[in-house]
Amino acid sequence: MTGTKDVLMEENKDVEVSNVNAEKAASGSFGEMPMDNAGASFEAGAYGNDDINTEVDGNVDKSEDGNLNVDKSDESNLNTDGAEDENLQKSGKGKAMLKEVISWIAVILIALVLAHILTRYVIMKAQVPTGSMLDTIQIKDKLIGNRLAYLFDDPERGDIIIFPCPDNGDEYIKRVIGLPGEKVIIHNVEGTDHAGVYIDVNADGKPDENELLEESYIKEGMELVEADEIYNVPEGCFFVMGDNRNHSADSRKWYTTNYVKKENIDAKAWFRYSPSIEKYNSIDYNIGE
Repeated sequence: MTGTKDVLMEENKDVEVSNVNAEKAASGSFGEMPMDNAGASFEAGAYGNDDINTEVDGNVDKSEDGNLNVDKSDESNLNTDGAEDENLQKSGKGKAMLKEVISWIAVILIALVLAHILTRYVIMKAQVPTGSMLDTIQIKDKLIGNRLAYLFDDPERGDIIIFPCPDNGDEYIKRVIGLPGEKVIIHNVEGTDHAGVYIDVNADGKPDENELLEESYIKEGMELVEADEIYNVPEGCFFVMGDNRNHSADSRKWYTTNYVKKENIDAKAWFRYSPSIEKYNSIDYNIGE
């Protein structure tokens, strides 16, 4: 038994010594150690520190690799942002182009509407197909008529008007000769080989010499008539003739009526714009209104 106790005691001592060494190791003082153990401990400590440093360096490398990975991710994000910016720019250009196209369409539509309103209610474009108004208006002359000319005023003698022919509805262009309430007489001019237009201002039913209408614009003298032609112009109507008197279908020739109502006048001839520009001016006659 004694041997057994001694062994136990020795084991306990060993345990105690181990515990003391552990405590000293924990407190950082080992006391006197054999050189071999100290060297071994130093080397172990040194290698251990190297391993720690290696792990730290490794972590740094890995961290740097991670940063590189992050940088690549940022580069990818930049590429994505650049693509988005490019798409936005393309989208912006597309929207701007669409907006410009829409604005041009709007301008064209507005222009068409204004042109329709202008030609329907303000002006009238016409091309003369015949020579009934020679030499004032030539064949194929293009002219502009004023639709608003008689909105507040009445036509005057000498005005050139555009209207639908009472017989067939075709657009005609003639000159106003007789005014409402007047008596127009076509009578052979004494001492000449042509007839003339007389306005019975004396209201005696006879063509007096001072009633002969002076017309410098007619192409040639009117052919002689077998008998006087008398036209009593109704109120609100006008007696019209072409300047080319011998080749004009006008108030003398119509069979439906010999007169043009004011309400049927489409426009007053304003000016010629082709082949050249010329304004149609008012005429001063030797016979008053």
